[in-house]
Amino acid sequence: GTEKLQADIKHKLSILKKTIDRTPVRAPDLFHVPHAGAGQIVLVGLPNVGKSRLVFAATNGHAPVKVTDFPFATQLPVPGMAAFEDVQLEFVDTPPVTVDHIPPGLVGTFHSADILALVVDASVDPLEETEELLSILTKREFILRSVPRDQLNPANPHGHSALLVATKSDLAPPDAITTLRELYSDRLETLAVSAETSDGLPAFLARCWQMLSLIRVFTKEPGQPADTKKPFVLPLNATVDHLVNKIHRDL
Repeated sequence: GTEKLQADIKHKLSILKKTIDRTPVRAPDLFHVPHAGAGQIVLVGLPNVGKSRLVFAATNGHAPVKVTDFPFATQLPVPGMAAFEDVQLEFVDTPPVTVDHIPPGLVGTFHSADILALVVDASVDPLEETEELLSILTKREFILRSVPRDQLNPANPHGHSALLVATKSDLAPPDAITTLRELYSDRLETLAVSAETSDGLPAFLARCWQMLSLIRVFTKEPGQPADTKKPFVLPLNATVDHLVNKIHRDL
């Protein structure tokens, strides 16, 4: 009787083992930031250049970033939504990069961005910081140009839309911004921004919107006034068919 009971138990265990999903569970990618809003702008920079403060200012203080005076306070990407006219843009603060180290997974965050904002501190040595930052990204095969996304070659995965953002412009030496613009005018557009005074911030948001290559489409329901506050955001070459599917696939 005991042998029969043991055989019955073993048979039941065998059946249960077959029903168990033995697919290994993948740990979540802490560096993956889902796209939200009209477009995703990821900030890239060396330690203590003001990325967190810039995201805090752009999102009107709503992004849960750590604004500190010491480096490496940001350990993981932190997204926040910024309002530009009647659309939302997603800005992502990231851990700093150095010649010796880029946090694992951060390169993937850069690749998935719609626009890369290369942030340098205009009050210290922006030229040296820019050269160091470009060297870091070039070694990882990033090809950066200040062109709208629709002008990139889709067959080249290394091409990215990018802007050179000189922060702390209120503290910069007189010729610092001018020098950056002259040296990198052939490939990168330089924008001067101060998170403290908000100087240059509206122009930065506007330029990000332009480089996303998007259009806003305003709709109205039959018999109702047009909705002029919540547009649908579509690619620059979108058709009416794209809009219809965006509203509801059953249409």
